Amino acid sequence: MSAVLRSLTAAGPRVRLRPLAEGDRPLVEPWLAEAAAAVRGRGAPREPCGFQELVRALAADGWSALFALDLGDGEPSGLLGCQLAPDGDWCTFTFAALRAGRRVTGYGGEAVLALERRLREAGLAARFRAGVPHGNGLAVYFWLRIGYRPLLRSAWEAGFAPGRTWMVRTEP
Repeated sequence: MSAVLRSLTAAGPRVRLRPLAEGDRPLVEPWLAEAAAAVRGRGAPREPCGFQELVRALAADGWSALFALDLGDGEPSGLLGCQLAPDGDWCTFTFAALRAGRRVTGYGGEAVLALERRLREAGLAARFRAGVPHGNGLAVYFWLRIGYRPLLRSAWEAGFAPGRTWMVRTEP
């Protein structure tokens, strides 16, 4: 993770994002497996997902940062991972999950929009995308609700990995 991202924070009216710290691990572990399963969608295999497995999987995807979503109580209620392109053009959201009981409240969308705004202000990204696992219609709806649009399959040949529904935002 770059030094800039290690200190980057973002905030919305009800949420605050900060880089995930090793001390957050015991606070995240109790709800992470269920949240990761929700990200994969219905019918997906229920693979175990602990803190270390998540970090390894995101590192394999080339993630740049993993942020904790704080709702004011000091404990992470969600995680938002992103990967920044070296040219400062694209930010790819690699993981977005909220613990059960915090979903369908607008917190996740508010967190994504706050991080987008902050990355634009810092000159770290101008366009944004998220790869949604096939079969997760709720996730597609989440990204649509905050203004993303799906890419056509032809975009996959232009550097977007197959096996996902790619959602993009190219304007604020």
